[in-house]
Amino acid sequence: MFECDSDLNDVYMKHIPAALTTSKILSPIWWSIGIVGNILALLVWLQPKMRHSSGFYLAALAVSDIIFLVFRMVYEIHYIYNKDLLDKQVLCQWFPISFMSVQILSPLFVLAFTVERYLSVCHPFRMVNLHQSNHKVTMLVITGLTFLAFALSAIQGYFFTVEDGICNIRLVVSTSGLLARYSWTTEMLVFTAVPLAILCLNVLVILEVRNISNLEKQNMRIKSIDQRSTTVTLLGVSFYLILTIFPVTIIFVLYNTYSDKKLNLNLCLTDEEINDDAAWQSHLRYISFKILIEAICQSHHMINFFIYLLMGKQFRVQLREMVIMFFCKRKLSHVAVSTNGLCNGTRTTRASVSSNRGSIGRGRLNGVVKCETDQCNNEKNGSCVYHVGEIEADSHIISNNAANMKLLTCEEESEVDLNE
Repeated sequence: MFECDSDLNDVYMKHIPAALTTSKILSPIWWSIGIVGNILALLVWLQPKMRHSSGFYLAALAVSDIIFLVFRMVYEIHYIYNKDLLDKQVLCQWFPISFMSVQILSPLFVLAFTVERYLSVCHPFRMVNLHQSNHKVTMLVITGLTFLAFALSAIQGYFFTVEDGICNIRLVVSTSGLLARYSWTTEMLVFTAVPLAILCLNVLVILEVRNISNLEKQNMRIKSIDQRSTTVTLLGVSFYLILTIFPVTIIFVLYNTYSDKKLNLNLCLTDEEINDDAAWQSHLRYISFKILIEAICQSHHMINFFIYLLMGKQFRVQLREMVIMFFCKRKLSHVAVSTNGLCNGTRTTRASVSSNRGSIGRGRLNGVVKCETDQCNNEKNGSCVYHVGEIEADSHIISNNAANMKLLTCEEESEVDLNE
């Protein structure tokens, strides 16, 4: 290749601006939607009723996706928008290790809950033996996969260094072929073999679910809706991951065929000559597809929240309860509380209040109602009558209800339970 003042980025900006612009538009959309969606998903999967083994895996997946989106934002700001964020020693080595680790974690976590779902559906009696220590096993698997991802990515710290004030790949690494061998190994192992294993396990799960459904129809039995919904949700997450990983893998495999070094591109050509050069046009078409496919396929880091909403009934219920609880807790301060007690001195007490209409789905709404008492006579035997507002789950209206009066001692303290 001839030495010229121009570089590949300048050529890309002139000849494939549409692909670069599309990537710049899509990326901020993925960052904003993905970070918010994964935070909401994480909060839902951490709810007590969602803390089954699959819930822990999906919570871990949400955390890794959040970190990936943040790192991706830093990566594009540095390399695409040319802001010097990583041109410092230690940070230059640490960032590739962490960035690669979260990319590896995503398929590994999906594989983990796919194996768990496969065992639950196809070998339920084996899962019984793990039932008592299920959460411990899940946490050990998540921790082990995290260490594995960092171990596979640790060599990235050697690949990068700061030279002339710029964080870049070491010359010895690029010329020795070490980077290419590492990239091929991780690509084939993590981003090809793992998705293929996920695909095979999903096919076995689907076949077993179909057999179970046929048996249930014959025996006039109804399968658990929650279990079926969970299985469908996990299958949706798995298949979308596969659909978005394989195109990127194919693009990677084709890189050696269409790379600038392989085609021996001449950077000294004029724009007109580049337009007429077959090698340059092949390379530019490849780069355009590469940019667009990578921009679209990274959506699997932000789309899971919407898959949960679409396919997971229990997820929707828990999300609704969480949102209602958030707004109702804010409105509890506006609940009208009237007091008519005999106490020794003005004090603030906490009352336990029950409401027949406070049950929201299957969840529980906990809060604290404080009552100021200003009539004082007897500290030990004093009591307060609380006229507590009632929570209307559907319309989110808080109103006074004299029927919900309860006589409590001033010394009694407990949290508000609106589920009973």
